Amino acid sequence: MGTYDKGTIDNELIQMNGAGDATARGRALERLVAYLFSECDGIRHHGNNLLNAAGSAEIDVCFWNSRVPTGFDFLPTILVAECKNVAGPVGAAEIRNFLAKMNEMHLDHGVFVAAQGITGTAKDLRAAHDTIRTAFQRDQRRLLVVTRAEIDELAATEDLVRLLQNKILDLTVGARSFEIT
Repeated sequence: MGTYDKGTIDNELIQMNGAGDATARGRALERLVAYLFSECDGIRHHGNNLLNAAGSAEIDVCFWNSRVPTGFDFLPTILVAECKNVAGPVGAAEIRNFLAKMNEMHLDHGVFVAAQGITGTAKDLRAAHDTIRTAFQRDQRRLLVVTRAEIDELAATEDLVRLLQNKILDLTVGARSFEIT
């Protein structure tokens, strides 16, 4: 496990905040996500902005996960991330779009990096949070949302590993897939 280079992170955060248009801000977030994951043990960055064969769907960031014990051994070998660096929380429609891409690729885990979070509240499972819960309960798809505030707290690769472990635990236990009588 290693420590992140603060200068690299700060540079991408400056680009995320100051870039002229939404595409440039989004690309800065994609570069940051590629850096954060690639520094983790067993992760190899495959590429950004990858299109499917028909050119009809794009994956923002893709990784190969060698599933080493000091890294993401709890995640599948192919990891994909969607990155949204927009002014407000991302809504359920964007979440459904990414879940559809995951479904087409037969992936059961994905990372959705939303700088400002997603709509609704995790506690009440409303709006985009409900879409994630439904995908988990119906299709066993685990979509892990990471926010800018959470990225700001990352100092070492172990922090990212632990963050995603906790996201899986929260989704699994908090899905309310059972009734208490």
